[in-house]
Amino acid sequence: MKVSVIISFYNKIEVLKLLLAGFERQSFKDFEIVIADDGSKGEVVEEIKGIIGQSEVSINHVWHEDNGWQKNIILNKAITAAKGEYLIFVDGDCIPHQHYVKDHYGNRKAGVILTGRRVKLSEKISKDLTTKSILSGSLDKRVLSAVLFDSFFGETKHIEKGFRFWGLFPMVYGRKNPSRQVLGCNFSIFKNDLLAINGFDERYSGPGIGEDFDIDLRFCNSVG
Repeated sequence: MKVSVIISFYNKIEVLKLLLAGFERQSFKDFEIVIADDGSKGEVVEEIKGIIGQSEVSINHVWHEDNGWQKNIILNKAITAAKGEYLIFVDGDCIPHQHYVKDHYGNRKAGVILTGRRVKLSEKISKDLTTKSILSGSLDKRVLSAVLFDSFFGETKHIEKGFRFWGLFPMVYGRKNPSRQVLGCNFSIFKNDLLAINGFDERYSGPGIGEDFDIDLRFCNSVG
């Protein structure tokens, strides 16, 4: 197994289904999915088991009891469980492009973090997303004009961060570009490089207070 895609997840099963549909149609196939579940309720866990049984992609569900926000703890458990030499991290509400895994893995380099961004779709656009349209690829062309229109006149944000040009990964992050900070919703790194800095700091107890920047800072300091 070359790649492990680690998905941060908590309870939003319908959104997870859309995400997994996006991974079902990836152009690069040699990857597994590890769901890092920060304590979803029992019925959600049971539904995930059903999804795993039907999926063509290898999926490992790593779960612990709900004890408040412990994302970094469950991410470290997922890293331990991951079989891939290369790790891609994505949030459980980010639907990947068809070449998402290919772009991350194809641009991999030891001692370098790759990081992308995300488009924040409006509620109006999001409600039209279905697993069927994602799996068929019909969504790609049909919704593009609507997303572009909504980015100018509606509530879709950061549309410019979602474009993929000529097969190039749009946001490559190297040690020499400190202005492009790592975001936990979309980054990748060799497993050995992440283990070398002891993974995620488990002392963080809430989102948006530096848990992403901490990885960024410690990694940059480790490679000099």
